[in-house]
Amino acid sequence: MRRTAVAIAALLFAVTGTSSAQGFSEYVSRADSFAVSFPGEPAVRDIP
Repeated sequence: MRRTAVAIAALLFAVTGTSSAQGFSEYVSRADSFAVSFPGEPAVRDIP
């Protein structure tokens, strides 16, 4: 159990370290329980 937790933490650290080094911005929605990484600043627009 402890190995699994350490492996997951190491994987998350590696992924977030890589994405921040490449200039990715992350959006997290706690209300909808998801997160996304964009390769730059996303453009937001209304759909009529």
